[in-house]
Amino acid sequence: MEYYSPNCKHCVNFAPDYDKIGAHFKESEVVIAAVDVSEHEAIAVQEDIEGYPSLRFFIHGVKIPYESDRSVKKVVSFINDFVESQEIVVASKKDIVKPAVTVSGISSTSVLHFISGFFKLYPVYLIKGDKEFSL
Repeated sequence: MEYYSPNCKHCVNFAPDYDKIGAHFKESEVVIAAVDVSEHEAIAVQEDIEGYPSLRFFIHGVKIPYESDRSVKKVVSFINDFVESQEIVVASKKDIVKPAVTVSGISSTSVLHFISGFFKLYPVYLIKGDKEFSL
């Protein structure tokens, strides 16, 4: 989801790239949408949008802010990684939308990051932590 303002030069410059991202996913189950916050200010307040354009992805009911490079290639890659892996990193258990498989307290180098390959019916939530688990 892109949150934009038609009065924002960054939004105007990003619009052709966002259209390309939408075209890339046109024949998929991924929905690419945009909200004009000048017309829907309440949504911007509800979503705590502070700058434009802002990108947020909703994967299995979890809101994932996107704060990386806005190139078509990077955004498409980001979306594809989540769609293919179904892994969602969350800060705590309260951010989990059930039903789901959860793995708590794993480090970024743990082999447990590959666990989503075994679970395709439900998303796999990885809860950030400092404990290291291994197989």
